[in-house]
Formats: sequence, structure tokens, C-alpha cells
Amino acid sequence: MTMDVDTPAPPVPFNGFPALDNQNHNHNADPSSSCSAEKPHVPFPPYRPKSSPDADLELPKPKTEWTYDMRHGMQNVAPYLWLGSSSAAREISELKLKRVSHILILRDPREASYVRPMHPTQFCYHIIEMHDDQNQRIIAHFNPAIEFIQQAIQKNGTVLVYCHTGITLSPTIVIAYIMAAYRKTTEEAIAHVQAHRYCLSVKPNFGKQLREWQAIYQAKLAVSASESSAQQGPKRRVDDMEQDEETVMNEGRTIRKMPANSTWIKDGKEMGDYRPYG
Repeated sequence: MTMDVDTPAPPVPFNGFPALDNQNHNHNADPSSSCSAEKPHVPFPPYRPKSSPDADLELPKPKTEWTYDMRHGMQNVAPYLWLGSSSAAREISELKLKRVSHILILRDPREASYVRPMHPTQFCYHIIEMHDDQNQRIIAHFNPAIEFIQQAIQKNGTVLVYCHTGITLSPTIVIAYIMAAYRKTTEEAIAHVQAHRYCLSVKPNFGKQLREWQAIYQAKLAVSASESSAQQGPKRRVDDMEQDEETVMNEGRTIRKMPANSTWIKDGKEMGDYRPYG
């Protein structure tokens, strides 16, 4: 399966980024340069006003029927976002064909010796470790994973998200991203991702946490909408306006501390807990 490079970029969060379009989404940009860029501060989850004309942007539909051997490959589940297994992550020619620049690895700590960056000098990697079992609180990893995806896309990148089999951990993360970025319910997001990668299996406990996530991000959307409306009033503070101007100009930048179980790798070197997104 291949992705049309002219596919429109996903809608932009209400605060934090300039608009993406086919003119400024340069797939030929140097991945390492975007990997080293500082990360602008972004409120989460991404917020798109209901009045936004692209608030109902359609996600890509499957282009082929699912076959068993496709489980070893990667599928295009959203603009500039691919989902797959460790087998897909090994094929550098396929990664370059898909114009992948950033790779998010989800792995159980016991898999560290073989689920690892295969081409550390070619792509920007982000590793999140978690246990692949019913007791794992995977919801704690949604924010850093989704921010990595967003920042990669905003830096003209294309992202591959994968775990060892591409069946449980990575699909769950991608489902959470689809829910927040495209305002989908848990059931809608699962159905969409499974239509592209039929072999996925969401553990009952992960499904429960995805429904918790739905309530969380919907509440945050409501709060963000309320705050946005309030800021349009006559009593809006000058410092808020200045802060918004910096956001629009993409000048305000911060570096966040990553969770202890998140590792950034660039040019074959582990960068430690502090790492700019991008």
C-alpha cells in the first residue's frame, strides 16, 4: 500500500502551530534537521474549533483488501502516519519510499534487545517502554506519544508507529491519536484503524482506558473552547494577547522533561531524559 503524497495534512491544533498545507509540508526536508529542532509549547489535546472548515476532515480509506501477509508491513492510517510491526521497521527502502522521517517504538522492556532502532542514523526515533499486559496503564503514555506524532508532522515529517507484532501496543497508541486529533469516539477510532490494519487486537483493559481517554480529551476540548471564547471578550489581558502572538509566529519554544521510560535517539546516541521534540 502506498500513500498519495498530495493527501491533505491533518487539521492543526487551535493554538501552537501555523497551518499545514501541501506547499509547506516538504517531504524532502532533512529528517535529522527536524529531529534536532526545539519543540514549541503545545496545549494538549489538540483543539480544533467547531467552526473550523476542516474540523470534519476525512481520514484515508483502505485502498486494498486485507491479506494475512500484510501484518508484516505498514499501513497508512492517517495523513503522514503509518502503523506497522518491527518487520516493517527493518525495511529501509520501504521506509524511504513512504518518506518516513520519524519512528515511534512501543515495546515491552523485555523486548529491548530486538525491538530497537534499526537505522539510528537515518531516522529520528522515540522509544516508549511499557508492559504488554492487562495491568499496564497505557493511558499514561498517550500524551507523550501523541505529541511526538504531532510535532513530527508539523516539522514536515512522516511517522511510523510500531511495536513488535503491530497488534496491540502500537495500534492502541494510534487509536488514541485518532480519537484526539480527529474527534472520534473509541469505537469509531478502533473501527477506522482496524479497517486499515485488520490484525490489531485491543486488550479489554486497554479498551477501558481508551474510553477513559475519550472522556478526558472531550472535557479538555470543552474547557479549551470555553477559554478561547472568553479570550475574545473586551477584558482580554494584554499579556495573553502577546502570548498568542508569539504562538502564531511560532517563536515561543520550550523543552519539556520526558518520562523516565522515554528515550530519544539521534545519530545512534541516546539523548537522555531532556530532549527537544520535533
